[in-house]
Parts: sequence; C-alpha cells; structure tokens
Amino acid sequence: MKIKWLFFGFLISLLFSFQTEEKKLKPPFLSIETPWADSVFKSMTIDQKIGQLFSVAAYSNKDDKHKQEIIELIKKYHIGGLTFFQGGPVRQAKLTNAYQAASSIPLMIAIDGEWGLSMRLDSTVRYPWQMTLGAIQNDSLIYQMGIEIAEQFRRLGVHVNFAPVVDVNNNPKNPIINARSFGEDKRNVTRKGLAYMRGMQIGGILANAKHFPGHGDTDTDSHISLPVVKHSKERIDSIELFPFKHLINQGVSSMMTAHLYLPSFVGNNKKASSLNKQIVDSLLKQKLGFQGLIFTDGLNMGGVARYQASEKNDLDALLAGNDVLLLSQDIEKAFVAIKTALDSNVLSQETIDASCLKILKAKEWLKLHQEKPIKIKNLYEDLNQKKYEYTIRRLTEASLTVVRNKDIIPIRELKDQKIISLAFAEEGVSYRSFQESLNLYSQVDTLHYINLPVSEQKKLLDTLLNYDHIIVSIHKSNANPWKSFKIDTEIKNFLNVLRLKKPIIIDVFANAYSLQEFLAAEFSDGLIMSYQNSKNAQELSAQLIFGGIKANGKLPISASSQIIAGMGEEIAESIRLKYTMPEELGIKSEDLYLIDQIVQEGIQAKAYPGAQVYVAKAGKVIYNKSFGNLTYEDKNGVKPTDLYDLASVTKITSTLLALMELDGEGKISLDDKLGKHLKMTKGTPYAELILRDILAHQAGLAAWIPFYNKTLTKGQPRFDIYSTEQSDKYPVEVAKDFYMIKEYQDTIFYRIINRAEIDPSKGYKYSDIGYYFLKEIIEGMVKKPIDEYNRENFYESLGMSRTTFNPLHKFDLSAIAPTENDKTFRKQQIHGYVHDPGAAMLGGVGGHAGLFSNANDMGKLLQMYLQDGTYANKKYIKHGVIEEYAKCQFCKDSVPNNKTENRRGAGFDKPQFHGNPGPTCECVPMNSYGHSGFTGTYTWVDPENKLVYVFLSNRVYQDANNKKLLNMDIRTRIQEKIYEAISNKKYRTEQSALNLH
Repeated sequence: MKIKWLFFGFLISLLFSFQTEEKKLKPPFLSIETPWADSVFKSMTIDQKIGQLFSVAAYSNKDDKHKQEIIELIKKYHIGGLTFFQGGPVRQAKLTNAYQAASSIPLMIAIDGEWGLSMRLDSTVRYPWQMTLGAIQNDSLIYQMGIEIAEQFRRLGVHVNFAPVVDVNNNPKNPIINARSFGEDKRNVTRKGLAYMRGMQIGGILANAKHFPGHGDTDTDSHISLPVVKHSKERIDSIELFPFKHLINQGVSSMMTAHLYLPSFVGNNKKASSLNKQIVDSLLKQKLGFQGLIFTDGLNMGGVARYQASEKNDLDALLAGNDVLLLSQDIEKAFVAIKTALDSNVLSQETIDASCLKILKAKEWLKLHQEKPIKIKNLYEDLNQKKYEYTIRRLTEASLTVVRNKDIIPIRELKDQKIISLAFAEEGVSYRSFQESLNLYSQVDTLHYINLPVSEQKKLLDTLLNYDHIIVSIHKSNANPWKSFKIDTEIKNFLNVLRLKKPIIIDVFANAYSLQEFLAAEFSDGLIMSYQNSKNAQELSAQLIFGGIKANGKLPISASSQIIAGMGEEIAESIRLKYTMPEELGIKSEDLYLIDQIVQEGIQAKAYPGAQVYVAKAGKVIYNKSFGNLTYEDKNGVKPTDLYDLASVTKITSTLLALMELDGEGKISLDDKLGKHLKMTKGTPYAELILRDILAHQAGLAAWIPFYNKTLTKGQPRFDIYSTEQSDKYPVEVAKDFYMIKEYQDTIFYRIINRAEIDPSKGYKYSDIGYYFLKEIIEGMVKKPIDEYNRENFYESLGMSRTTFNPLHKFDLSAIAPTENDKTFRKQQIHGYVHDPGAAMLGGVGGHAGLFSNANDMGKLLQMYLQDGTYANKKYIKHGVIEEYAKCQFCKDSVPNNKTENRRGAGFDKPQFHGNPGPTCECVPMNSYGHSGFTGTYTWVDPENKLVYVFLSNRVYQDANNKKLLNMDIRTRIQEKIYEAISNKKYRTEQSALNLH
C-alpha cells in the first residue's frame, strides 16, 4: 500500500509539472473512435452542418417568449449549441431539457464558469477568482476544483466551461482580465491553467483556454472596443503565448479567440484577431498545432460588432479558422452569408465539414448521444454539497498571503494586550465576519468606517493609540472581479500616519492591485493580502492573525517596487485552535446535523430555552453552534458570545485549574491532608481529610448544606443579615438589590466544620463542600482572590475574554442566560448572578460554582487540558499533572471494574462502569474526563480521540426542578452522535484503503 501511495504522489507531482520539451497530447475527443459522430455526419444536410457551428445565447431568467425564440432557432437552423447566461440552476435545467428535446442532434451546452456556475447562476457554489488562485502554492487544489466544477456542470447538463483564463495579466490597468487571470508570471499562469484544465477534462467536460493569443496586456475592454497589443512577435511568443502553447501540448479541448489587434502579426490589417486568418489559422492551428475546437469570443462584443455587419463577422470568423460562432447577432443573416460564400467558393465545403465533424466528435466524447434529461429532484442539493464548500475553503486558506511580517503575525501574547479591529468598508460591503472571527480568539474591540473625512481623523488616531495591537482591514465589493478596488486616498494617508506611530497589521480584502500607491502597506509591520471579501476569506484571515492556521501564499502580481510578485512569508506553525469544517478531518457535516435535531428536540420539549454546542477534534473546531433563545419569551436568539452559568463545571475550570498549577509547582499534593494547608480545620476531623479523597468525593463530606436556611425567618430574609442596599455593613452582593453582611461567610465555614459530621464509612458521595475548602487553600497560597488569580494567570492569556465570575461587572445583562426564579431564598428571577445559593453567599465566587462562560471559551481551556497543559506554545500546567488528576483515583488499573467502584478522578468526573447510569454515553474511552453542571452544562475531554465537547444550557430557567434535559439524555445523545460521526469517518477511511488494494 505504501508503494501505491508513493506512486500516486509521483503521478501528482508529474501531473502539475511542465517542461520545455513536452510530449504533445491530442484533445481527448480526437483520441477515441467516434462511430456515432461519423454516422450522423454522413446523413446531415448542408443546413444542418452550418447550424452545428452556432452557439446561441440563452437565459433562464427571461420569459416564455425567449424560450420559444430559442426553440425556433433550434428547429429552423439546427443550431449546435447554447451558451447560458444569467438565471438559476433549476430553471436552466428545465429549459435545457426542453431545448434538448427540440433538437434532432444533441446540443452542446456551454457557460462562462471561471469561478464555477455562480459566475452566471444563482443558488450555486462560488469558487475563488483566478488571481486569488494564483497565490496558491499547491496546484493540486486547483485540479480538485476543476474536477468538482466538471461534476457540477455534468449534473446540470453543461458540457463546456469557458475556462481557464490563461492570459498573463502584466498590465495593472487591464479593465477586463485583471483578477480573472492567475497573475503576471507566465509559468505560474501555465501551471494553474494546466491544473484547472486537467481537472475539468478528467471530469468529462471540455476546458477552454482563453483569450488567445493573450488579453493580459491591454488597457481596453474588448466588450466595448478593439484593444491593441503593441508588443513584438518575440515578446508575445515568450510571454502571452507561453501558457497557450503548454495547454495545447497537454491536450486542451478547446480555445477561445480574442478580439484584439496585434500589429506585429497582421500589420495594418486591423481586423480583430478572432476574425483574422493570420492569427487563428496560421498561428494557432498551423504554427502551434492546435487541433481542438476553436470558439470565437462573443461576436456581439464591441471589439468586433461595432466595426462591421454581424453576418460579415460570422463569415470572417469561419474563414479565419474558427469552428464555433459564439453569440452571433443574427442567425438568419449569418446563414445567408455563409451559404452565399459557399456558392461563390469564398468559403469551402471542406471548412464547414471539418468544423462540423470536429463538433460532433466532441459531442460523442461528451456522450451527448447517451445523455438523459436532467433530473430536477435534488438538483439544488447536488450542486451545493458540503464537499464543494470545503474545497472552496481550502482554496481560500491556501491563497492567504503574508506580504510583510515584522514578527507581528501571529499575535502571540494576549495577556494585558488591548486589541482593536478597524474596518474600512463601503455601504453594503461585508466586514462583520472578520471582526466576529477575531473575537473567537480574544477580546477585540471593533470600529467600522465607510469613509474617513479629515475632520474625524484626529479623534480616531487618539483612540487607536491607546491599543497595543491595531488590526486594519480594508474590504471591497466581492460581487465580481470588475468592481472597483481602489482604496480611498484619505484612508491611505491616515494609515501612513498611523503606522509611523504604532505597529499595525493591514489586511486587504480586495484585488492585489489595490496595493498600488499605498505607502502604509509597503512599510507596515504586518501586511496580509486576502484577495477577496468573501466570508471564507474573512474568517480564515482572522484565524491567521491569531495563529489558528498557517500561510504560504505568494503574491501573483507586483503592485510596486516594494510589493512584487512572488512575495509571501511562510507562517509555518499554527498555535491556536482552528475553526474549520468537519470535512477537513474526514467527517461529514451531514453526520453532525443530527446534533441539531437533538438540541432542537430539547428546545421544543422545553427542556431548556436555548443552548450552545461545541466540538473540537485534533485542535480543530468542527462544530460551534447556538440554538434557541436565552428565555422562552425572548426571540433574539442565543449568540455564540452569550454567557451561561457553569454551575459545577466551575470545579474543573476554576478551582482544579489553579490546584493543578500549584501541584505542578510542588506547592501542594493530592496526598496532602487538609489541615496542612487550612488552619481553620486544625483540631477537627476535617484536618485529617486527604485532598485526593475530597476531590474524588469519598472523604465522607455532606452532599451539600443549605446555608441560607439559617438566614431566613418564616421563609423571609433576616434583616440583621440582609439588606436591599449595599453598604459597609452589607457589602456582599448576593442578588439584585440583595446584600449580605460579610461576617456570615465565616459562619458558613463554622457550620461546615462544627455542625456537619464526616461520614466515617467514607463511601462515594458527590459533595460540593470540599471545594469551599479548596478555594480557601488556593487563595491563601496565591495571596489573592481565586477569580482574580485565574483571570490573570489563565483566562486572559488563553483568550477567554467571555469567562468570569460576577458577569454583570463586565457584561450587559442581555448577554447572560438567566437561571431559576428563586422563590425560596432570594425571591427573584436570578439573572446575571450565580444560581447556586452557597456561591451567591460567598459574593458570587465559589470553589464549586459561580463561573460564567460561553462554549467557545470553555473549548480553549479544555484544549489546553487535552494538550497536557500547553496552549499557544505556553505551558500552564506541568507535564503529567493533568493525566494524574484525570485518572480514576480508586480503580484498579484506572478503570472501574464493578458497579460499586468509585469512577471519579481527582476533581474530574469519569465514564461509568458498563451498564451503570453516569455522565457519558458508553462510546467514550475510559481515559476521558470532564464534568457536568446543575444548570444544564457539560464539558468532556477525550485524549484518545483528541476530542473536546461542550454543551451549555440554562435548563433551570425558570424552575430548577425541570429534569427534562436529564430524562431525555440530551447531552449524552449528542455525545453519541459525535462518536458515530467519527466512526463513520473511520469506516470510510478503511473502505478507501481496501479499495486501494
């Protein structure tokens, strides 16, 4: 098998290489036997043969009159093909079926699909523009794109793609090619053109190299008038013709001739190159030896249409050596002109016959004589498969180019760093995905300007200078490559002033030529070229800035003496989580959609009003979704940034976090006695308790103590303990307008030590009580409150900007999920305050409860656990400590052997013994660990599968007795679906390996 893979790798490397001496390949349709084509050709009339030479414009967004006109052309003139323009796939499919049914000889359907069907059709996937692809170093991705585009074309009954564009764009002022080209380097253009061509032709459609002999160095649009290429023959041969020659030698199926004027080839004969025999016949067919189909560029374009009658253009195109007349303006007049030319021997019958037979051979290779009507059912789904989206994402990621980097990309340190994103985007141009993606990694403040008048620049500059990192993004329209990409002069001037005062990262979501006359870009500390303003580009470029992905793109063009083609620094290491599609790991998105169904089932049953679900595998976030609302009454939807009360998940994400760090530093041990670290327990049975026993819940502690009971009289708060106003006497905020005396916190510990007896049997009993003590131990050691310590030592540097105790001190109430309507103790709806009464009485910061967070932040912390205490190349917890805490503390061989054996780790929960009720599905490995929370939260880490799973909800809203989440097994059923998706991936991998044998 290894040998086969090596051979496959060799073939791929061979596939995308080219040499000066190539073995010449014929177009694929000329390399097969064609009995159908030969038979049909023999039976054809002259009118039928002439008709085969026309490809007529068709639209699926026009009315029935247009449809009838096309059908009449098919029946009356026997036209050979259609070229579809604007519309939609389902409408086009229905029309194609009707048109094919009307034609006695199958129609060859073409479309301009340089970036896929979406160049012309709505509701289809959109691949990047060719200049974006020009930055990619792995051409096999472009080959894969070609295969997929061919697959989509065949599904829609389309047979010819007028792509790739192999014009070498060495004129920045080119108004029509520009970003449609792979760039200014002829070899890069050639490699990528070959990859695209081969992918499509392997996929069973005709590729089309355009615009021969090269439209890259023009400053006029041939749709409007006739561009002039003033270079010598030698220059054109060495640059413009270079890609065409290589594609011809490698068997490209078809070619499109451009409407250009080339004086060095044709002298004063100003006839467009597409109509000129010296270019089409002498150069393309005779000198370069091209035998495939030759299409004219659109004969309705200004480059030819404005200079002579349409029927003269049609006739001249055939006389020049073209095979297919694209978009003739008047078929009837063209027929008359062609037949007259035949009668007068201006045009030979042999010319018509050769082109007609060539077209028929191409149709046979395309299997049009066997083609069935297009199936409408599932057409949209088939054209929008997740595998296509994933390829688009891969292409986008591979294109990102770090043009300049003075050790500023990626941003490594997050602690004590103020970061701001300044986005420049005109009205209606998107930018939010970029800023939202930045905020996945850390707290990033955001600003947006449509333009930047001089009057606002001083204020903006003063604001920006307060930040440590300034990320400037420039967003231009992504509608099409022809949209203006010029950056406003005032913005350029402002950024030049800014970069002199502060290091900045400039990220440009626009054509690479936008970097012209842009001094700030030339000398900025960090410059990223993202090429297009797509959602993928915004998301991935943000990840690049924070080290979520690598980069090795190279500029395909030069913009100035400082920014030249081929520039691009490699970012060889990813240091943080990557947000991607499941397909990157071989998992199908469809397999994870079952999670959506389970979560929605819980919402409909009112097990909880909303939830967040997060799944990461191998350091890649493959699922990160929000569902429902924060309350049953709210209709604003849960946002990924919203915070949930973690309840007992606080134990492993706050108390245990600090404890493991201290253990790694040798300041504490699991085998220490409580009394060693906590003076208040000395002289009591509590002093003899072992920390390992406490953390594994077998120290004989009470399950919980309702401390608030003693603070109520006849169910009402005692006025000597509580007040509705905060003061020096009542400083402890328990809930909204509800404050407690500080001294009662001492009473809590007194009640534990002197009133709560230790069970001498010390069997397993889940308890919060030990965490009251552990918090005191930690705070005594670190000399500061645990919330402050964890924030400074962990949360900030991990980028956990949405994780905090007492969330109302940092966040708006609308961003926090409410919990119970507490009718027993606090007599109010709990919202923004910790649900647990004991933690509330400690001022919202408990060792067992009190932490609020979102699923994304939890994912970062758990990823650090999964990576043995390391994240973003920073070591937080000593090697081996997490593994020690995460193992079953009192099991033989670290695995429960019977129903009665305590499954618990030190602080962490563990999978249950087979058949027992417990926290997980039975699909998880025994070395996995995590914890659940009373409010409806759940976190789990699986080192064996490199998996992190987070589920957050507020199932206690408004009633803590709502047990539907538990009864419906929502959290564990989701877990099962995750493992089923992984199993499906393993099965597919095994089957693929078997197929290779």
